[in-house]
Amino acid sequence: MTPTARRGIAAAASDYTAARRSFKHSRTRERSLRCPIATIDHLLAVLEARNLDGTRDIDESIRAELDRLPRAVGVPLSCDVKLARNTRRLHAALLDWQATVLDRLKPARGQYAAVDAMFDADEPPRVPHRRKGSRV
Repeated sequence: MTPTARRGIAAAASDYTAARRSFKHSRTRERSLRCPIATIDHLLAVLEARNLDGTRDIDESIRAELDRLPRAVGVPLSCDVKLARNTRRLHAALLDWQATVLDRLKPARGQYAAVDAMFDADEPPRVPHRRKGSRV
C-alpha cells in the first residue's frame, strides 16, 4: 500500500470517527430536548382525560405535577398556568406555555412563524399548481 493510500485511509477513518461522535452528541441533545416536552405532554394527556370525563377541578395530584414542571423543564410557569382555575383553562394555558418552552429549547422554530400565522388565520395552505406535462 502506498503512503498516499495510507494517508487517505487514515483521513477517512478520522472523518468517520468525527462524524459518528457528532451524531451521538446530536442524538443525546435531541433526547434531552424531548424529555421536558414529554413531561408537559403527560400532564396535557391527564387534563384531556379529565376534561372528557367532565372533571373540571384541579386536584392535589395535578397541583403537585405543576409544582414539579418548572424544575423538570427549566422554564418558569406562565401566569396563565398559575392562575388557571379549572382543567379546561389549565390545558389551554399549558399548550401556550409548551410553545414558549419549545421556542426556548429550539430557537430555530421561529423560521416557521409564517406557516403558524397562516394556520392561525384559518387559511388553507396554498399549494403551487403544476402545469400539465411538467415534471416535479
